[in-house]
Amino acid sequence: QLKFSPDGLLIAETDQLLKTVTVYNFNPNTGKVDPNPRFIASLQYAPFGLEFSPNGRLLYVSVWDEAPMTFHSEVIQFDLQATIGQNLSFSGTQVTSLPATTSGISLIG
Repeated sequence: QLKFSPDGLLIAETDQLLKTVTVYNFNPNTGKVDPNPRFIASLQYAPFGLEFSPNGRLLYVSVWDEAPMTFHSEVIQFDLQATIGQNLSFSGTQVTSLPATTSGISLIG
């Protein structure tokens, strides 16, 4: 999944296979994405959806593990302004979690 930040200067993508979220700089004048990631987060579970906060400071990522006996779904909040360097993983905070009996969390924006 791809999402643009509200100001149009960042683009974030999820990779379910690698269990990562990557944020790139985007130039709206040229339409080009900088090939060097600005931020990268390695996740314990596969990312399912993502959304920027209205001011673009926070990035919310829903993750899930659909193993039959251990289904797990949660939303992680990343603070893009509190991140030092490229590694987003350390700024992640779980904001909600669903038990094994639910069907998951979808972020729609």
